[in-house]
Amino acid sequence: MNKYEFPLSPILLALILGPMCEKNFVRYMNIQRGNFFAITTSPIAMVFAAVAILVIVFSMYNQSKINKKAAATAQEKA
Repeated sequence: MNKYEFPLSPILLALILGPMCEKNFVRYMNIQRGNFFAITTSPIAMVFAAVAILVIVFSMYNQSKINKKAAATAQEKA
């Protein structure tokens, strides 16, 4: 982890929250009798999904802007 500069906090979070998420996912699947897509009918779940997609798109857009600025700066120095 030190060699590739991975932060420790996300790994610890995954180790702590992973089993809890898995247990609750199995509980949900038992309640819904194996119908995974039943969650898409909930308005709250749709809002969370939309927010997650927006965050991903926004972060990709920001990263592309950062990359363009870095490339322009590198080209000016050369």
